[in-house]
This record gives sequence, C-alpha cells and structure tokens, in this order.
Amino acid sequence: MRTSRQLLGDISAEKSDVDIMKALRLDRHTLQRVRHGQAFLIEDHAPLVADWLELDVLYVMACLRAERAKQRGTKTVWERIARGSVVN
Repeated sequence: MRTSRQLLGDISAEKSDVDIMKALRLDRHTLQRVRHGQAFLIEDHAPLVADWLELDVLYVMACLRAERAKQRGTKTVWERIARGSVVN
C-alpha cells in the first residue's frame, strides 16, 4: 500500500514540480499539501500516476481509495483490493 505522499515522492524523483502540477492539474499549494500528507491525490490522477511509475492502475486506484476511506471496513476492502492487484 502506498499513500499519495509516497506516490508523489516517487514521481518527484523523475519529474519537476511544474510538470507534475500541469499534468495533474494541481496548484502549488495543493501539491505541497499532498507532499506533507495533508491532502490526497484523487482517482482521476490514478491512470497517469500508474503510467509514470509503471504500476497497475487498479493498484494505484485502490491505494488512493483506501487512503481516503473513512470507515475501517471500507478501508480494509480497498486495502485487500490493492494487495490483490498486480504490482510491478
């Protein structure tokens, strides 16, 4: 399981903040909030994040959903889906 913060950290190793903000349609403030664990990437970001990091899009989507889930049972379901997804 990866968090938005971890995914963004992995992306930042390869891409500039300007490129990330432009592609994900984030402003600098939101990017910094994700970087500090105060905001999350959303499902619309999953395909591009998966492509950039060469991960299964279902894995990325499930990670993002699990991270944002409010109820423990829902979070557990998304975590199980993420674990069952193919991770490169």
